[in-house]
Amino acid sequence: MGVGTDLLSVGLSGLLASQRALNTTAHNVANTNTPGYSRQRVELHTRPAQGAGGLYVGRGVDIADITRSYDQFLTREVQVSTSAAAEYGTQYELAKELDALLGTSETGLSEPLQAFFDAIEEVSADPASLAARQLLIDQGGQLANRFQTLDARFELLGDGVESRARVATDEINSLAASIADLNAKIATSQGDEGQPNDLLDQRDELLRQLSEQVSVTTVSQDDGALNVYVGSGQALVVGGKSRELAVVVREADPNSVGILIGQPGATSVEVTSEIRGGTLGALLDFDQGMLDDAQRQVGLIALGLAEQFNAQHQLGMDLDGNLGGLFFTDVNAPELQSARVSGHVSNTGTASLGVNIISVGDLQDSDYRLSYDGMEYRLVRESDQALIGTYPTLPQTVADEGFEIQIDAGAVAAGDQFTLRPSASAMRLFEVAAPDSRSLALAAPVRTAASVENLGDAAIGPAVVDDLAGTPLAGAITLTYSSSANQFQVSLPPGGTLSYDPGTDSGESLTFNVPTFGDISFAVSGIPLDGDRFTLESNAGGAGDNSNALLLSDLQALRALSGGTATFAESYTNTVSDVASRTSSLERMSTTQTELLRRSEDARAEYSGVNLDEEAANLMRFQQAYEASARVVSVANEIFQSLLRAFGG
Repeated sequence: MGVGTDLLSVGLSGLLASQRALNTTAHNVANTNTPGYSRQRVELHTRPAQGAGGLYVGRGVDIADITRSYDQFLTREVQVSTSAAAEYGTQYELAKELDALLGTSETGLSEPLQAFFDAIEEVSADPASLAARQLLIDQGGQLANRFQTLDARFELLGDGVESRARVATDEINSLAASIADLNAKIATSQGDEGQPNDLLDQRDELLRQLSEQVSVTTVSQDDGALNVYVGSGQALVVGGKSRELAVVVREADPNSVGILIGQPGATSVEVTSEIRGGTLGALLDFDQGMLDDAQRQVGLIALGLAEQFNAQHQLGMDLDGNLGGLFFTDVNAPELQSARVSGHVSNTGTASLGVNIISVGDLQDSDYRLSYDGMEYRLVRESDQALIGTYPTLPQTVADEGFEIQIDAGAVAAGDQFTLRPSASAMRLFEVAAPDSRSLALAAPVRTAASVENLGDAAIGPAVVDDLAGTPLAGAITLTYSSSANQFQVSLPPGGTLSYDPGTDSGESLTFNVPTFGDISFAVSGIPLDGDRFTLESNAGGAGDNSNALLLSDLQALRALSGGTATFAESYTNTVSDVASRTSSLERMSTTQTELLRRSEDARAEYSGVNLDEEAANLMRFQQAYEASARVVSVANEIFQSLLRAFGG
C-alpha cells in the first residue's frame, strides 16, 4: 500500500506544480501588453526526503513561491527618467512658445521699435510737416500696441501654466489616492500567502505615472506599504492615507502660481519652492523662470524708453511755443507705482505701498522682497538673495537699485511682507500721451544768435536746456562781452557774469540758470571783441527747428539700460537671444532625457517584461511535465488497484 500512496503523492505534487506553472505562464502571456507588469515565475523546491531502510526516498515537489521579475534599481531608474523627460519636455514646449512670441516679426518688438525711430528721423528732416509729425505719433501708437500685445500674450502664457498646473495637481491627487488604496490592500495581503505581485506591479505603475507629474521619493514600511514624498520631504502618501496638492495664488508673489499640500479641509502648507521634476515642476520653473525673466526684461525696456524719451521731449518746444509734455505714459504714473508692489495674502496690516522709479538705468533685472518685523524693514533682492538694506521707516530711497519705496495709504503691521516688481505693468500701461501732432516738441526751446554788429570772430553754438520748470523763456537774454574782464555781462534775468577767456574757454560749455525756466548751456568759440553781443531767446515759432528731434533720434543709440551697457534694441536682442539659447538647451536636454528614458524602459523590459517566445517554450515544457505527472498519478492508481485486488479488496 505504501508504494502506491507514495507514488500517488509524488505524482500529485508534480501535477499541481505543473498546473501552477501553466497558470502563471498563461497569466504572463495575457499581460504581455499590461503597462508596468512584471513577468512572474513559479519557484519550486524538492520536498524533504523520507528515510527508509538506510535510504532517503524522494517525496515530490512543493511550490515555494510565485515571484515577479523585479529589480528595484531598474524600476527607480524608470521613475527618475520619466520625471526628467516630462520636466524637460514640458519646459521645452513652453519655451518654444515664448521664443516664437519674442522672435517673430508679427509679435516681437524689434520691428515696431525700429519703425518708431525711423519715424523720428523722418520728422527731424522736416519738423514743420504735420504729416511727418502724425506718422511719429502713429508709430508710437504701434509700438505701444506691440508692448500691450506682448503683455497680453505673457499673461496668456501664465494663465496656461496655471491651468495646466491645476490639471497636473488633479492627476497627482488621483494617483496618490490610488497608491494609498493599494498600500492598504498590499498591507492586508502580505503574509503566509506570499507577495501580491499584481498589486505591487500596479503600485509601481502608478508611481511611474506620478513621477511623470512630479519627482517623488519613496520609503518602504514593514507591512509592505510605500510612503511617497514630494519636494524636500513633504509626505504625499503615508500608508493607506494620502494628502492633496492645490494650486493657489502664491503667498510670496501673487503674480505667480503657488502649490499647497495638506489634508482636505485641514491646514495646508505652501511647497512651491520644493516642487521638482515632472510636468508640475516644469510648469513652476517656467512660470518663475523664463516667463518671469522675459516679462521683467521687456518691461524694463518699456520703462527705459518712456523715461528717456519723455525726459528729452520735455526739453523741447512744440509748434505753439509751449515746452514739451509727456510723449509716453509717465513711468511714475500713480497706477504704475501701486502696481509695482504686491502684499502677501497673510499680511495683517492695511498698508498700500508704491514704488517710484528714480533711474531706469539703475534698475536691476530682479524682483525684491520687503519684510517688516515691527522694528525695521528688510529689503532683499530675489535674484541673488542679497540684503540690500534695513530701514527704520518708509519712504526710503534705494538709489543703487534705482527706485524709492513709499507708503501710499494705511499702516504696515509686524510680520507683513511685500513683493516689489519695478517693471510690473510697464508694458500694459505703455501708451502715447502726446495729444496731437502740434504738441510734438521737436524744436529747441531756446535759440542763440550773434549780433550782426559784432566785430570779433566769436560764434555761439546752439543752446542745450535742462531742468526745465515748465514755462517758456519769458524774454531775450543778452550777453555783452568785456575784453578787459574776460567775461560776459548777462542781462536780467538772470543777470550776473560769465567768465570767458578766449585762450582757454573757447568751445567749452557755459551754463547759467534762469529762474522759472531752468538751466541753459551753450558754447562760445573764437575771440569776441569788447562790446560784442550774443542773444538767447525763446524759440517760439521755430517750426523748422529740428534740434530736439535730433536729440530724440540720438536716443536710439543711447545705452540707457542694464547699468548703461545696452541700447533699447540691444536689450531686446539680448532678451530674445537669452530665450532662444535657453530654448535650444532645453531641446537638447529633452532629447537626451527622452533617450535615457527609452533606455531605462528597455532595460526594465528586458529584465521584467514578458518574452512571448520564452513563454511559448515554457507552455510546452510545463504541459509535458503536467502530462508526465498525470501519467505518474495514473500508474500509481493502477498499482493501488492491483494491490487491492491482490489482497482481496
